[in-house]
Amino acid sequence: MKLITATGDTTQQALQACADQWCKANHTPIRPIVMHEAPVLDSTLDAIDWLADHDDSTGFHAVRYRDEYSAPLDPSERELALDQKLEKLRDRLNQRNEPYWKHHADDTTDGMVTCPHCRSALNTAYCGARNSWRNHCPVCHIDMRPQPMLDQFDTWKHEYLQLRDERDQLRYERHHPTSWLALLDSTRYGAADIQPA
Repeated sequence: MKLITATGDTTQQALQACADQWCKANHTPIRPIVMHEAPVLDSTLDAIDWLADHDDSTGFHAVRYRDEYSAPLDPSERELALDQKLEKLRDRLNQRNEPYWKHHADDTTDGMVTCPHCRSALNTAYCGARNSWRNHCPVCHIDMRPQPMLDQFDTWKHEYLQLRDERDQLRYERHHPTSWLALLDSTRYGAADIQPA
């Protein structure tokens, strides 16, 4: 079995030139390269299996795959920008743990806040104190912060999860760069190897 591999940004002309060179060196008929953009396979073995299943005499088939043997690439600008955004969102989300009514006691009447669920009256002076209440009612355990603040935290959390998923995908692609694999000969007999330029 003879295969050629090339980096993910290789053009069809470059792969065709390598295939033509191999065909001339081995006195076999020249066939066109057929590049399959999808699917991007997860490993070299998956790519070899896919190529063996799709081998025919109309052309040399090439497929994209994640090369587990390549060195990781440097982080892209987008990945670095996402890391910075995630750090800022982490700082904002850490504010969730701060005792809200301790810092907003001026927004209450007489330093007391009423639980919207069980109607318990709680003294804001004890908010955040040791062995006391923080942001949840000690009676019914409902979150007593204003709803717009809770909605803002939910928005930040949703944004954080989306950005984290995008950053993780970029990181995965950086650690497993895509390459092209083309099947030139599916027999087990030896032939001249041609390395792409």
